[in-house]
Amino acid sequence: MTTARALNSDWLCLSHQLQPGIPTFPGDPEVTVTAHSTVSTAGYAVHSITLGSQSGTHVDTPAHLFEAGTALHEFPQQRFTTRAIVLDLRTVAQPAELIPSDVFEQLPLATAETDSVLVCTGWDKHWGSPTYFQNPYFDGKASITLLQLGYRTFGCDLPSPDACTDTQLPFHETYLASPDSLIIENLTGLTQLPQGEVIDFIFLPAQHGSPDGSPVNVIARPL
Repeated sequence: MTTARALNSDWLCLSHQLQPGIPTFPGDPEVTVTAHSTVSTAGYAVHSITLGSQSGTHVDTPAHLFEAGTALHEFPQQRFTTRAIVLDLRTVAQPAELIPSDVFEQLPLATAETDSVLVCTGWDKHWGSPTYFQNPYFDGKASITLLQLGYRTFGCDLPSPDACTDTQLPFHETYLASPDSLIIENLTGLTQLPQGEVIDFIFLPAQHGSPDGSPVNVIARPL
């Protein structure tokens, strides 16, 4: 398990560290970091890093599921700097069980300034264990509710908002069908944020050309 790292008195880093051995979705590329050159042999250090576009804490774009979906490079940079409301679902999040969509009915309507929701389940405590992929999950009804409320970014401390043991992806398919929607998976440290409140939220993807998503460096702070 990893927890949010304090950057200073206000900001927290909500991304897991990208390093060899971290959990990867079955079938996805593993993360590797190997020395290409070293200071002792070449006078400078360079490392070779391999990973997938969905490695670690990452963002999914509509192009993750739809060939004509909005690609990462098509989102303006200001899209990744926003405000989010943190929703505490720890009391209803159970292993491999559906979280009912009505939990989102307590959310206020999104605004132009606050258009993201972060779901805190506490599931990041299982990061690195086989239990991590036996996650609580949502269905397509949850996606519909969130979109109707105006939330364009959904973040969670889960490997997926869908059941990892199921080949169907009802949450992804419904939510990412909206061309301006983004999903952030594998967040950590949401329990350290004020629950039910609005926070500053920044998630910065690497600009590597992959349309479907990217690892992201996520930071947040209370208002």
